[in-house]
Amino acid sequence: MPIDGLVFTALVQELAGSLKNARIQGVFQPSPTDLVLQLRQPGKTYRLAISIDPSLARVHLTGEDPENPLAPPAFCALLRKHLVPGRVAGIRQPPLERVLELVVDGRGDAGERTRRHLYVEIMGRHSNVILTDDEGRILDAMKRVPGDVNRHRELLPARPYLPPPAQERVDPWTLDPEAFDRMVRLVPAGAKPAEVLAQNVAGFSPLAGREVVARAGLDPGVTREALAPGDVPKLYQAFREVVQALEPGRAEPCAVDAGERVEFWLLPLLTVEGACRRFPSVNQLVDWVYRRRAAGERFRREQKRLAAVVDQHLRRLDRKIQLQQQEVEAARRAEEYRTAGDLLMSYLHEVQPGASRVELPNFYDGGRPFAIELDPSETPAANAQRYYRKYQKAKKTLEKAAAQLEASRSERAYLESVKTALELSESPAELEEVEEELRREGYLPERTGPGHKPRAKAQAAASSPLTWTSSDGFRIVVGRNNRQNDLVTMQMARGDDLWLHAQGIPGAHVIVQTGGKDVPEQTLLEAAVLAALYSKARDSANVPVDYTFRRYVRKPRGAKPGMVIYDHQRTLFVTPDPHLPERLGARPPERPESSL
Repeated sequence: MPIDGLVFTALVQELAGSLKNARIQGVFQPSPTDLVLQLRQPGKTYRLAISIDPSLARVHLTGEDPENPLAPPAFCALLRKHLVPGRVAGIRQPPLERVLELVVDGRGDAGERTRRHLYVEIMGRHSNVILTDDEGRILDAMKRVPGDVNRHRELLPARPYLPPPAQERVDPWTLDPEAFDRMVRLVPAGAKPAEVLAQNVAGFSPLAGREVVARAGLDPGVTREALAPGDVPKLYQAFREVVQALEPGRAEPCAVDAGERVEFWLLPLLTVEGACRRFPSVNQLVDWVYRRRAAGERFRREQKRLAAVVDQHLRRLDRKIQLQQQEVEAARRAEEYRTAGDLLMSYLHEVQPGASRVELPNFYDGGRPFAIELDPSETPAANAQRYYRKYQKAKKTLEKAAAQLEASRSERAYLESVKTALELSESPAELEEVEEELRREGYLPERTGPGHKPRAKAQAAASSPLTWTSSDGFRIVVGRNNRQNDLVTMQMARGDDLWLHAQGIPGAHVIVQTGGKDVPEQTLLEAAVLAALYSKARDSANVPVDYTFRRYVRKPRGAKPGMVIYDHQRTLFVTPDPHLPERLGARPPERPESSL
């Protein structure tokens, strides 16, 4: 979930305690949507992270070092001019709104005292950062909004700053028991108290509404008509407990890993299954959650970018293969040319000089008539020689075209394996390996230029194949990209190890390290299921998986990464089971969290 008004209020309270009178030492803009302010208090340095990314909009203290582009963007340069080395004179927030105002005192070019106001508005896709002078005139905005986009609220230099429209909601601090009772009861049938709170109380999100209902000991999905006479007082008491969490020292920041996402709030979550991870401050909570989300967003963007590169080359190959198939089909007429030459030479006496067409009995086809087009300006014998020449040329063309077609199909299979590796990638390191492979194979240009930074040794650490222990105690190793597959098959496996691969489709190389022992049926089945699970057919059923001994697997000379041939195989049909890895007692690397 995004930061709600309650969390934002607690966060701003912490910022006010930490940053009041802090000196602004620097401003950095690592991306078009992100800012970092570096501030100094006696004996301590703080970094205030700000993002207006629609899916990651936030403001909080962070422990992460900011990237510092060589040339600061224009808005960053403006902030440096007006805010550095200013002092934070105040931190304000319209009650329970997700707007932060940073008041900064400094000095102008002539040494005069100045006051600037930096507004951070966290509103999804409308999030923004605006700098104004002390009279409320906009100096600039991180995202300019002209009048043709919003005629009620222009965010342009020299325009007056107008705050976002206030939400017409009830103030939770002043909501008494009687007004609360009316708000909950005087709603249409079927309405849920959790939704009523989220829709009517300032700062409350749907999660906050559900948490209030759960703290009252009720089902978060309970409807108004299902409330018992004593339930509304319980709801009000729970509501007051939540509001009181905004008082100094009362918050218990908590995050729960809910699988595809991480939920977080001011208090331990009752409506989200999972262990509660506690944090000493709301800022540390938000920093931890959004670092994970930002990493997940970067991972998905990189994955999508590389997939687009592969898809572009696949489309190119598909067009090339279509043309090559047409060329092969045309060249397959070589035998017809030879037949025409043979028939003309055998029946020269029956061909009239100057004829443009003749039908002769085809002794290769039971004497059926065979039509032959002739050049009337040439003798029958010359026509026969012309067909022999066409035969020789077509034969050579067929051999060359067939070889080219086979090479294109092989390249396409390789690119499909790269695409599957991208889909199976679980970490930035694995994406980096796929990108480096694409560069080595010529599908991406080499990194060059002054902006390129060589990879650090720590960043260059290779990812590892997945490893499990089967129910019978055998080690199963699974590669998820071509580098890992080559490592698993060509280096880790021994000749008497069992090797598995989904039949005829891109996927993992899987080995069962036998130690010279016979592989039990259960282990073979588990390894086959893993081979299907880590393949292009992972969402299919009844997937054929080939298995053979490693000694029957070979890598042809000059073959691309991950490409092998094998024989002496047998085939199992299995259905991928996404829960098998967990049942075997190990988990794949943690995937970056979704921001949804």
